[in-house]
Amino acid sequence: MERYLTFGEPRWKHFGYAISLGIGIIIGAIMHRLYGKNEKRSDLTAAIKSLSEQVTALSNEIAIVKEKPIKTGERSRCTGNYEHFGEYSEDEEEDGDLFYETESTKNLSDALISDSTISIEKRLKQSELLREGTDRERRNSYELLLELSKEIEPNADLFWRLGRAQYDMAMLAGKEGNIDEKHRFMREAMGTCKKAVELNDDNAFAHKWYGIAVGNYVEFVGSKEKIELGYEYKKHIERAIELNPEDPSAYSLLGRWCFEVAMLPWYLRKVAAAVYGEPPTSSIDEALSFAMKAEERKPNFWKENSLLIAKCYYQKSDYKTAKEWLYKARALPVNSEDDAIAQRETDELLQKVKNY
Repeated sequence: MERYLTFGEPRWKHFGYAISLGIGIIIGAIMHRLYGKNEKRSDLTAAIKSLSEQVTALSNEIAIVKEKPIKTGERSRCTGNYEHFGEYSEDEEEDGDLFYETESTKNLSDALISDSTISIEKRLKQSELLREGTDRERRNSYELLLELSKEIEPNADLFWRLGRAQYDMAMLAGKEGNIDEKHRFMREAMGTCKKAVELNDDNAFAHKWYGIAVGNYVEFVGSKEKIELGYEYKKHIERAIELNPEDPSAYSLLGRWCFEVAMLPWYLRKVAAAVYGEPPTSSIDEALSFAMKAEERKPNFWKENSLLIAKCYYQKSDYKTAKEWLYKARALPVNSEDDAIAQRETDELLQKVKNY
């Protein structure tokens, strides 16, 4: 099976070497012929003039090739294993924090298609950067990932990112008041992330984002399915923690499940008991412990986690500490629709504890 890789130097440089070598051969051949056969001075002058013209023409060709833009990630055919995903120009920043802080794309290499002119690594990095931007840029990130999913073989690392992008689209639709569109995108996010888990059960991010999609899909289902999805949510968030115990957001998500279960209305407990024989159980203290574990790993990392801690203290009637955490939550930036929702909840709860 043929593979593709990039060479280390720009294409024009190889072409330039070939032209330089050609000039040297021309000079050597002409000078050898003229001096070896004792040609007349007039012949020598004419030959030198001709040689000068050839050198000028070849030099112009080099200049043209140097100025011609080269597509990033252009590949030459060869056999063997992948050596590079793509190739960055020398003046391009290689800041991969946004991309590599989530997960390596090593497994995506085998999915590379032969006619791709831009590396998968670069396209995924571009999608990560777009996701950090405006609502429109988030839509562009989704479209980029959707297009990429049509070009390569199914892969867990791609699918959980696409599922996350579908989740983003669902949240944007909700922000715009389009509930049907939100429902559709959230269902797609759940299905895509589930495929990612099926493709690689050891992928922590696939489990986490499947859990997130499941947890948000509950708003579109009845009481019985809410309970079923709640168990599914907990199962996959716990698996994400097992696979990546240093991910602070996973602890916060598990803490949120504990909080919701602790606050579960009596009629949903009845439904859970009827379906499973025993309803899910947790406590405010357990929710608080997971939220604090998240803070231990990365302090002040997420507005929603600070809000969760404040809610726990509020339920424990420790209003002073709840207020402290609400102010911490309020100080954190709003970077997404989730953050905007958390900000509104923070302001509402602050009104309840402002006199403490």
